[in-house]
Amino acid sequence: MGGDGLLSDSPDSQSTASQYFEDQFPFYLSIGMSSAEYWTGDPVLARYFRKAYQLRLEQQDYNAWLQGMYYYEALSIALSNAFRKKGTPTLNYTEQPYMQKQKKNKTEPDDDEPDKFEIWMNKLVANGNKH
Repeated sequence: MGGDGLLSDSPDSQSTASQYFEDQFPFYLSIGMSSAEYWTGDPVLARYFRKAYQLRLEQQDYNAWLQGMYYYEALSIALSNAFRKKGTPTLNYTEQPYMQKQKKNKTEPDDDEPDKFEIWMNKLVANGNKH
């Protein structure tokens, strides 16, 4: 049939599948899965460990991007102030983190504010029932 042999009926398909799992083992160890979980645990655990790993990578990517935004703003302000024309007001660095700015501008309440969240959900449901 071709391919990697994992789905073939050839005599060495068992060794190919075994080799595949042995090859993948170090990766799963590196993302926190124990040896017992990998070899004898529920196979669906591997999927969740992989998904958790992907989420961590996405969070790291976002954090790096956010840090770059802070650097960009700081550098832009420093250069603007250094080369500004006389009489032009100086620019100031942001007074609060971006996430706090977003939170203040947000229209949806946080889950940790149960009363506001409940009121918001009730309004949402009421508006949905009108349509």
